[in-house]
Amino acid sequence: MENLTKYYNNSLFQDNEKLYLYFTLGTNKYALNIAQVVEIIKLPLLDYPKKLDNNIIGLLSYNNFTINVLDLRFYLGMKITPYSLSNHLLIVKTDESIFGLIIDKVEDIITLEQSQIESSPFSDEERIIEFLYKKDCETLSVINLTAIEALLKQGTQAIDIDIQALFPSDDDSRYKLVQRNQALREKFESNLSTNTFSQDKFISFSLGENIYCINLEYLKEFLKNTPLTHVPCNLDYIAGVITLRGDFISVIDIKKFLNFEENILSMDYTEGKNNVIVLDAFDYKIGILVDEIFNIIEIPEELVNKNSHNPDKYILSEIVMEDKLYTVLNMKNILSDERLFVEEIS
Repeated sequence: MENLTKYYNNSLFQDNEKLYLYFTLGTNKYALNIAQVVEIIKLPLLDYPKKLDNNIIGLLSYNNFTINVLDLRFYLGMKITPYSLSNHLLIVKTDESIFGLIIDKVEDIITLEQSQIESSPFSDEERIIEFLYKKDCETLSVINLTAIEALLKQGTQAIDIDIQALFPSDDDSRYKLVQRNQALREKFESNLSTNTFSQDKFISFSLGENIYCINLEYLKEFLKNTPLTHVPCNLDYIAGVITLRGDFISVIDIKKFLNFEENILSMDYTEGKNNVIVLDAFDYKIGILVDEIFNIIEIPEELVNKNSHNPDKYILSEIVMEDKLYTVLNMKNILSDERLFVEEIS
């Protein structure tokens, strides 16, 4: 037995470095390789011993580790403005370190196209910005975590600024920051979820008039307005194949595969307007055809479990958030379905 991708091409797509987290800090826009993101949390209360270098804004107890929390603005020469309860913290990792980066807001997860990459404005000695990326009419600066890690180890000269004064100090704000610390500790103590970025993050998309979502742990990348190549196949849910950097990946029409008859419309798969989510399916990769790709949403694990949809093989949970119904697909069952495997033809 061979999976559908191997049926068309035995070479598998190995590049897992194309997905980037897109976020803002002040008026500037940045991106970071998603493989380096451990978790995103709301800004908690930080410890601030007196003998910290100025580029470290505090320390955080995280999963039995004490990690440094940094502010990119110190490295990039940006204006330093006060923090607020709306700030977020990226927990990031390199091969040697784990630390936090304070940001304003996570915007999206994007797939970088080689044609939109531009060289870094920084010299080789200070490449905090690894390269620039053109996204529509915006320019994103792609962060080089390894360079930041090296600067962190070197330390920096003191700057005359009161770091603690940047944090909200009123009683109500301080109480909320402390509550966030407590929630973080309880998460690890009770082991409600693993400390991975994708645990409670989902890519949302539409099938007909309904909204569905898939956990990011299965997401490889997504492609909008991409053409499909028709292949001879007597399975009506096989929409075709796509060529992705020299490799062939089979694409299934998920509406037909899951028998969503009421949502099935006549489509021309070759017209180039197809939206495809590429999934890393255990030991192979496969694409699913969807109507529209939306954005990344956060659904707590306990909410998914509370609204579990056990009788349905392909639906894991149905959740109402902000007056919208999200159907969480059970990707473990879908990707292990025997219909995704065919007899190998010699």
